[in-house]
Amino acid sequence: MHLSTLRIMGVAAVVAAFVTMIGFTSAWGMMVDRMEATDSTNVFSTMNLKDLNGKSFTSENLKDAQISIFNVWSTTCAPCVMEMPDLETLNHSYEAGQIQVIGLLEDSSDRDGTPIEENLATAREIVEKTGVTYPVLVLDQLTYAFISSTIVGTPTTFYVDQEGKILMTATGAESLEAMRGRVDKLLSEQAQQAQ
Repeated sequence: MHLSTLRIMGVAAVVAAFVTMIGFTSAWGMMVDRMEATDSTNVFSTMNLKDLNGKSFTSENLKDAQISIFNVWSTTCAPCVMEMPDLETLNHSYEAGQIQVIGLLEDSSDRDGTPIEENLATAREIVEKTGVTYPVLVLDQLTYAFISSTIVGTPTTFYVDQEGKILMTATGAESLEAMRGRVDKLLSEQAQQAQ
C-alpha cells in the first residue's frame, strides 16, 4: 500500500473513533437525563421555580388549590397558544381554592436550567396577547429533565393534587369542555375520598 493510502485509512479510523465517542457521550448524557427524570417523579412536590416576572412558585403553592393544572407549552407551538385563553377561562370558572392553572414554559431554559432570554421575551409577548394572568414558570434543571423525558410534545397538561402527586395527564390541545370534564371528575373523586 502507498503511504498516502495508509494515512487516509489512519485519519478515517481516528475520525470514526471520535464520532463513536461523541455519539456514546451524547447517548450517555440523554440516558443520565432520563434516569434523573425517572427519579424526579416528585418534581411537583419539591418545586421551587420563578415565573416570567421573577416571582417564586414553590410546592407550598400547591396548597392554594385542590387541583393544580400544569400546562406545558412552548413559544413555537401554535396549538399551545390557541389553548391559553381557554386555560385562562378555566382558571376563573371554579370557586377559589378548587383549581389553579400554572404554565410551564418548555423552552424557557436549556438542560442545565439556564434561562433562554430570547424565549422568555417571546413568552411575555404571548402572555400579554392572550390575556393570560396565571403564572408561567421558567424551568430549572430538575423540571427540564422531568419534562424532556416525560412528555411527547406540547401542549401536555398535568393535573396535580396538593401533595404534588400527578392525578391525570392530557397530551395535546383540548377544548374548554374537555378540561372542565377532567376537573369535574377529579373534584368529584376527591369529594368522595373525603367522605
